[in-house]
Amino acid sequence: MKVLIERFLNHQEIEGFVKGKSQTTYERKLEIFRMYIEERMNVSKEGVLVYLNGMGIEDIKKSMLYYIDLIGIKHEDTMRLYVSVVREFMRYLYKYKYIQNPILINSIGLTKKDENSFNFVIDKYIFELLESKQLKFSLSKTPISAKEFFELLQACDNTINTTDHSILYGKGKYYGDYTNFVAALMTKFIMFTGIKVSIIYSIKSKDYIMELNKIRINNYWIRLPDNYALQLKKYHSIVGNLLSEDGNLFVNYDGSSIDNNNSIGAFIKNSLVESKSFSTSRVSKYAIIELMKVGISSQIIKEFTGNKDTIIRYCSDKVDEEMLDIKNRLIDSKIRSLDFIDNF
Repeated sequence: MKVLIERFLNHQEIEGFVKGKSQTTYERKLEIFRMYIEERMNVSKEGVLVYLNGMGIEDIKKSMLYYIDLIGIKHEDTMRLYVSVVREFMRYLYKYKYIQNPILINSIGLTKKDENSFNFVIDKYIFELLESKQLKFSLSKTPISAKEFFELLQACDNTINTTDHSILYGKGKYYGDYTNFVAALMTKFIMFTGIKVSIIYSIKSKDYIMELNKIRINNYWIRLPDNYALQLKKYHSIVGNLLSEDGNLFVNYDGSSIDNNNSIGAFIKNSLVESKSFSTSRVSKYAIIELMKVGISSQIIKEFTGNKDTIIRYCSDKVDEEMLDIKNRLIDSKIRSLDFIDNF
């Protein structure tokens, strides 16, 4: 099997898919996969191809558990990378006719929404591992800190408040200024609603009632915070002539739809220079946790924000942990305040 791994890695390097540290990472993941097959499953070197021919998703799930037991990995991202490398290795073996395993390969090609697809089954299993605490959410999946939250809020306000109408009338770098301005508006919107990035791109102009400072998100109408309402009116005064009733509320400088989160991610990265992770989901999670703390139910938050069950459950667990800590401190302080405690 080592020969097959070596050929795969050489192919990936020649094609420019991996190099340097990435190739070393691939090699380590596939070494775990090899050890699972040859040592845990006791498959002989001569029988490896026969085993790979019959390998299914359940076998890969078992190899994931082996990885946890052998190395003691803790984080979701590490496991997802392992699965990704194994998947590409199996596709390579099939493409170059080392194996014939159409059932597994076809499942890899199915859409993620298909319950029989490789991605659906693996995602479900990883969620089970997270639920059972065998894996933890990685740093990139944890909420931003309160310090990061207010640093980001200040960066948003500074960008929005120092931008004027001239950004639409310049050329070159001024388009970058406009992109940054809209990214700050969208980032701030995520910060107090917790909505998924894709949801903010789907908000239509008709969902915003400027006179009432109200906006509709997934059929929920909310009133905008006073300062943000003024900032959104400023945006509307700059781009109002580019908007149509059925078109998106947030648009590019030429009026076209914004359909990716690159600008938001870049804005967060530039604003939180000391942070090691710039995921927009980290910002959403901070807001979701705060919404939960004031008593909004998980179901309403899920419908409102458009986030997945895994994110909602993660945030709910974080709130439970924090509330337990508060209760522990409360009962401890009350016991120590008892009149007779000094006699013990």
